[in-house]
Amino acid sequence: SVHAQSLGLDSHRLWIPPELDCSDRPEWEAFRQGVQRHAREGWPASGRQAEDLEAAAAELWRHWRHLVCSDPCRTSEDLRWGFVEALGGLCHDSAQFDRYVVVHYFDNRGLLYNAEAAQSEENAGFCFYGLVTALVVLAQFEFARSVASAGRFLFLAFTMLGDYFVFDWLESSGWPVRLLDINNHLLILASTWQPLLLGWRSAQLFRHPGEEGSQALRSLQRWAGTGEAAKPTLGPAKVAAAPEVVV
Repeated sequence: SVHAQSLGLDSHRLWIPPELDCSDRPEWEAFRQGVQRHAREGWPASGRQAEDLEAAAAELWRHWRHLVCSDPCRTSEDLRWGFVEALGGLCHDSAQFDRYVVVHYFDNRGLLYNAEAAQSEENAGFCFYGLVTALVVLAQFEFARSVASAGRFLFLAFTMLGDYFVFDWLESSGWPVRLLDINNHLLILASTWQPLLLGWRSAQLFRHPGEEGSQALRSLQRWAGTGEAAKPTLGPAKVAAAPEVVV
């Protein structure tokens, strides 16, 4: 928004790609408008509109949770990476997605990456940042009933934003949730982190590979096995000899 202002533009009127705000999908657009109104009103915990918003978030989560975890969705073994495959459908022409994201989430875990998943009928209409927002909305209303369940919703939203926050484009998405909101609430609950996430292994909070030593870091930066390895590469630069200068 600072950049937009420097160009003399109204940041609130800038065009946002539908891949981010999902404005081309009526169900998600209705939910986005509801969450924006909810945020403007200060995230009220009660009222008819709040109840309707919670119900909408719950229905969206019920429909799309298979991309994030399998039942009962209570341990790290239940996590699924279908949402990464869905994002891969948007980034199919990106060498970096294949080189880094696919290798990290699938190859290094010994999992098969299904590049056709994003185009499947089952996943048609998925909205990545809409689902992250739905999890945050569910966490807000769940706190009064079960702090543990609310914490799990937040942790799943945190997980969806990617290891090392590779998918955190919330501030450009048109959705009113921010990574800072999620992190702050998880930090507030830090004293009860283990009871909240009982069954979620602490290893799920990834350390940077460099912390394990240079060899571990280099092993994750290989091209072997990626689509990048088969592409032609540039040869060594040809440098012409400098002319001899007589002084």
